[in-house]
Amino acid sequence: MGSPQGEACRRDDEDPLHSVTITRPFYMQQTEVTQGDWHR
Repeated sequence: MGSPQGEACRRDDEDPLHSVTITRPFYMQQTEVTQGDWHR
């Protein structure tokens, strides 16, 4: 998570680059979710 030093468009709050372990189930969709979809 985060982004490496020197990456284009990198923001200061994306530091430090680190590993994350997801410990709970989550949903993933094959396509983008629009704001309209999210608010339904």
